[in-house]
Amino acid sequence: MKKLPALFSAITLILSSYLLFTATAQANQAAEVQSVSAITPGQALTMKNHGVLLIDVREQDEYNTIHVADSTLIPLGELPNRLGEISQHKDKPLIAICRSGKRSAQAVKLLHEKGFTQATSVEGGLIAWEQAGLPVVKK
Repeated sequence: MKKLPALFSAITLILSSYLLFTATAQANQAAEVQSVSAITPGQALTMKNHGVLLIDVREQDEYNTIHVADSTLIPLGELPNRLGEISQHKDKPLIAICRSGKRSAQAVKLLHEKGFTQATSVEGGLIAWEQAGLPVVKK
């Protein structure tokens, strides 16, 4: 019976270590997404109007409902396999947009890892774009 408290202490220590590790990993992932280069919707529109590629990383049904005119749809899940389609923009500014800014931040992280050094995300995504009163295509 004397071994039981020691066993509980060991289990508690292991569980506490696991929870701390999990919380730290989640915080690091959130920090990585937040540290992605982001621009305002107004800045994105100005850049787009000067010829910068704007990729929409939402899904087809979302894009069909509402999107920025002349944006290129490449859903986040397809992006790794479709980098060849945008390879000519590898050393040029490139903008990613989604609904809220989370998926586009993930897209920018992936793009940076693949050498698209000037990729940036629209802060707040299409929600912020619309709130700023910027033009969209609705169906």
